[in-house]
Amino acid sequence: DWPLAALHLVTLGVLVMTALGASLQLLPVATRQPVRSTRWPAAIWTVYTPGVAAVALGMGLGSPWWMGAGAVAVTLALLAWAALLAANLRGARGMPGVVVHGWAALGALLVMLVSALALAALYLGMPLLDRPTALALHIAFAAYGFMGLLALGFSYILVPMFALSATPDEREAITSCGLAVAALCLAALAAFGIAPLPLRLAALALGASAVALHLRLMLAAMRTGLRRELGRSFMLVRVGWAGLATSLVLALGLAFGIDAAGTPTLWALACIGGWLLSFLLGMLQRIAPFLAA
Repeated sequence: DWPLAALHLVTLGVLVMTALGASLQLLPVATRQPVRSTRWPAAIWTVYTPGVAAVALGMGLGSPWWMGAGAVAVTLALLAWAALLAANLRGARGMPGVVVHGWAALGALLVMLVSALALAALYLGMPLLDRPTALALHIAFAAYGFMGLLALGFSYILVPMFALSATPDEREAITSCGLAVAALCLAALAAFGIAPLPLRLAALALGASAVALHLRLMLAAMRTGLRRELGRSFMLVRVGWAGLATSLVLALGLAFGIDAAGTPTLWALACIGGWLLSFLLGMLQRIAPFLAA
């Protein structure tokens, strides 16, 4: 399935790869301590990159063994990165809102990896979870959990830095993270067949509240910052925020089983392309020149 392979080249090869590198640059700033090892990132890249290629080839060629080998390599690399990040978060001395988002993203990463391995195991004839459950967990905890929480957490560093504004209220940032984590927990229960519709609706309500609070903090930072003109790159960031809100609306349609006009495809475009990719590209246009300088 080459479309599925292409999707994972975007998610694993672009989004997650960039998140790994960005975390090693940004979180030491937030936690006020250096990365514990300079060799680990290189080793992680060496294992992770061919792992992503193997996953994509396995999906495209329909080869379960290639996909399984790639999934193991990607999992090992991400677990090594998680250990490196956890060591940094344990010694954090600042920005508790960012640190909480980091811990929550690590928790979501573990669920994402377990569900991904369960899906790979199904192709190898070794069922760990049934496919609908594993797929629901994988989608929610990859898009809104791991990548979503990292994107929201990094925003509390990047948006005030670029706007030259005060750090957003830490208690409200932590509250937003708590709402997002609660939404993910309810979505996980729904994935296991426990009151699916009511819990999915409750999860979407909590997720929408988390996003609304986060965006209020971001817009306040941009409004009160010394630098009001943030350039064209921030148009992509705003497109990303609009994509996030749109994806929640489309997810509501999916919760009710609406498949009009290809709702699942529209959700994927809004969430992955409209939100995560647009947000990432907008931020990179500001970060890359800063790091190069």
